[in-house]
Amino acid sequence: MDKSFCHTCAIQDRKYVTVKSRVLHPEFRGRMVSAFLSHLFSEIVDYSFTANMETELDNISAGSTEWKGLLKDYWERLSKYCGDASQWDVRKVIFFVWFLGKYLYPCTQKVFHVKQLHLACGYYSQV
Repeated sequence: MDKSFCHTCAIQDRKYVTVKSRVLHPEFRGRMVSAFLSHLFSEIVDYSFTANMETELDNISAGSTEWKGLLKDYWERLSKYCGDASQWDVRKVIFFVWFLGKYLYPCTQKVFHVKQLHLACGYYSQV
């Protein structure tokens, strides 16, 4: 496959998804990243936000909404979420990912690998 035209190659290369019969299937890593980002950027990843954004973009196309105002509003909201996310300590992130894994996949060995990461990095006892 020519990777210059592949829109899903990066997420496949990073093992967030696999493709079977032209359908994307989330992998463990993809589910964890999705859950983590859904927690930190709850408004941005919400379906109603996406639907409202599509409507606003249609309004820009129709000339009824000024694009600079929409972009400014979006940027202010996104900046707030990014600012909040940047305050998270790496130990809190690792604990959160471990907790998500334990909650979402109680029977998988992959959680144990995350737990081993805690122990290897010396974070687990500090969380």
